[in-house]
Amino acid sequence: MVSLTLGETPDAGGQINKRPALPGFTLPPDQRPRAVVRVTSGSEDVARPALVERFRHLQEYDESVTEEGKLATGLFQMEQAEQTFILCNLPHQFTGGARYARAGGAYTRWGSSDPKEQAETWHSHTATEITVLHHPADQAPLTYGLAAARLCDHALHWEHRTQYPAPVHLGIQMDKDHPEYRRTVDRTGSDDAQP
Repeated sequence: MVSLTLGETPDAGGQINKRPALPGFTLPPDQRPRAVVRVTSGSEDVARPALVERFRHLQEYDESVTEEGKLATGLFQMEQAEQTFILCNLPHQFTGGARYARAGGAYTRWGSSDPKEQAETWHSHTATEITVLHHPADQAPLTYGLAAARLCDHALHWEHRTQYPAPVHLGIQMDKDHPEYRRTVDRTGSDDAQP
């Protein structure tokens, strides 16, 4: 799904430029999905979280302070984009028990002077972008963003998050595991080449 028509209002038939605006919009209005959520994951598509600032209210001084954190695993709503959320994920290296697993939380590989530390696998946050493209007017997009984020925490065979909500993750894996799954094939240059 491309973002060329993101933000445009579909007509009464659920179309934009004579094409279905969203999945399920070719159905009659009473049969359309209540919400449509787009999930994007991968280092090329989503920026990596770099810094987390938390606001904390000090009651004894009646003021708020900002604390800088090194990591986050929560769901964050993007500023000035109430329909877009970022789910921050920690890599396995960071949560593991290796000696240098958390070195990247304080400085980068290039800031380290220890050769043993530089040789280790360094962590970096990854993120999953969740965009609620369509939702009922009487419900907040957070309801559906949170549901998609929670489904990322339901991995079947391990204790960490999946890149996508469980139903989508399982569908992708079943498709890839199928014996007739077609992977991308490079073109050879001839017109009669078969993909």
